[in-house]
Amino acid sequence: KEPGHYPDFYHPDFHHPKGYDKKRWVDVMFGAAKKFSIIAIDIRNINTSILGDRAISSFHQVFKSDAYADEGTKVLLFKVENGKPLIIKELFFMGQKLEPLKVDDFWGP
Repeated sequence: KEPGHYPDFYHPDFHHPKGYDKKRWVDVMFGAAKKFSIIAIDIRNINTSILGDRAISSFHQVFKSDAYADEGTKVLLFKVENGKPLIIKELFFMGQKLEPLKVDDFWGP
């Protein structure tokens, strides 16, 4: 329920489709997490594509808490910064199952 090292997994240039930067995203995520007594996240069918200093991972995610639940495909885009792959963009397609994605699908060749 505290951020701990969570922000360390995000790239300094992280941006969310809703316009959140890294700091705002961490604040939103932990503000929501504090409202729940129980959180369970199940991930399956993880697919990862790597090209140079970029990578993309997609997986089916089921999120359940005592007050909220959703299910869909999570997509994480990574960029290497100082030798570490960091999340630069995060997408969620609620209720959808997407085919495995490749780096080129978002960044081009």
